[in-house]
Amino acid sequence: MDIVPLLTEVEERFGITVPDMAWPDTVGDLYLYLLGQTRRPAHAPCPTSQAFYHLRRTLTAEFGVSRQRVRPATRLCHLFPAATRGAEWPRLAAALGLPGLPELPRRRVPSARAFRLFLAGVTAGWWLLYPILVLVTGDAFSFTYGLVIWHLLELLVCEWFGIFWFAWSLDYLERVRVPLVRHVVVRLAVQRADQSAGGDPAPRRVWEELAGIVAAQAGVPVQEIHPEQRLSDLPDYL
Repeated sequence: MDIVPLLTEVEERFGITVPDMAWPDTVGDLYLYLLGQTRRPAHAPCPTSQAFYHLRRTLTAEFGVSRQRVRPATRLCHLFPAATRGAEWPRLAAALGLPGLPELPRRRVPSARAFRLFLAGVTAGWWLLYPILVLVTGDAFSFTYGLVIWHLLELLVCEWFGIFWFAWSLDYLERVRVPLVRHVVVRLAVQRADQSAGGDPAPRRVWEELAGIVAAQAGVPVQEIHPEQRLSDLPDYL
């Protein structure tokens, strides 16, 4: 999706300017930028700061996450071990009152230790098989052939693991919407915000208007717009 028309409409609607260096990556990033640019009474607490502190308190008090690890750009999957996500992720959603959180991936990428063990197993299996092949074929099956085949088997194992890691990474980072801490902060700010006084737009109203603009530009239902949605992944509306 070409985000220039979208940003132009957002700038006109909210009376702000989005500099090139601040172009957002996701809808949530754009929403946080809008909240920062929208004036509000000086005494009013920042809704995103309140949401962030609430999320951090929940993670540290109920899940034992180190306070230093909770940063806006941290992926939430990095805060929960893969083995416990199935139980702890619904607990977090319930503690925050956010039942619509996208699920975290539960698959594990093969570790370097698994790769070394597999490679060692293939090596041991081949060199145990090699004497049998020599006895069966005689001198026709030389040691050089054995080395060549062994290296080919190693390359095959490395290629297989490389393809698996690459495919897993694409699924992990692109196809699965893995939320960052700041994306959950957006959801909390929208959910918890009340209509503010003094004529300034409330955080919830800002989100609703922004989601409506993005949905109209992309030609999708407004219900499909979420903070983790990449603006570049939205379809162009023709």
